[in-house]
Amino acid sequence: MVILLAWPIGQSEFAAAVSGFRDTPKADSGTAECVQRAVDRRKEPARICTISRNEALDADPVAVAARQFRSPRVRLVNLTRFMCDSRRCYAVVGGALVHKDDHHLTAVFATTLGPYLQRVLPEAETARECSTR
Repeated sequence: MVILLAWPIGQSEFAAAVSGFRDTPKADSGTAECVQRAVDRRKEPARICTISRNEALDADPVAVAARQFRSPRVRLVNLTRFMCDSRRCYAVVGGALVHKDDHHLTAVFATTLGPYLQRVLPEAETARECSTR
């Protein structure tokens, strides 16, 4: 999925900062069942239900394009570190189920990313405030 955010910066209404979001890691088709089995057996799904990072992360053209721009006005937001370590991606993080299906985050987990996004995208809050005036 491609999400680009742009907003005015400085005094020029024509200058814009653009943020591209790298696709999040995907789950495999058995992740939900693995989590349910682990919970039923009173095991930790965060330790049992993992997928290799290489399998979970597809090549992402938005990430490639953002890196190639090499501009301070183009930013790549990569949320992978919140779901994966250097080798594995997790089905459960901090007690929250990460994926609602193979490619989409649960609302609960997505909400936990809010503070990080507010730090890396402070302009988005300013743009939202300006649009509601």
